[in-house]
Amino acid sequence: MSLNIAIFEGRPTKDIEFKETKKGKEVGVFNLAVQRNYKNEANEYESDFIPCLINIHSEEQKAYLNQQIKKGHRLNCQGSIFTSTAEKDNRKYQNFTLKIQRLSVIDYQVNDEKASIEKTESILEAPSLDTLSVPVQEAYQPDFDNHDHISFL
Repeated sequence: MSLNIAIFEGRPTKDIEFKETKKGKEVGVFNLAVQRNYKNEANEYESDFIPCLINIHSEEQKAYLNQQIKKGHRLNCQGSIFTSTAEKDNRKYQNFTLKIQRLSVIDYQVNDEKASIEKTESILEAPSLDTLSVPVQEAYQPDFDNHDHISFL
């Protein structure tokens, strides 16, 4: 048995986008900027950009994610890595994506200033009482058996 669990903390490079896959399923996608834990030769921290995907199961979930995943918010994203291959200009590329199972907002950035609210909400596991009225299990169980995805080339 193998284990595929990934945890990243970082900030979205822009607000979440919603797209439809080739199979007609709706997903939310964004890139997460994750700062490395060491400095480069110029004594600066560099960042890696992790493509992220969330399966959308309801309009309520979509509306809630649209409110919470904004550029600059610090997020904790947990899920699994999946890979795919694509071809462009007769060259093959291998892509990886973090398929999110659990996502928490750690703090918000308002008007380009950090508002350290230290609010942690598990968007995918515990809905806001004011926002969602659907049962958690129905709205927030990502479909990890289906590797339907968006290519990030």
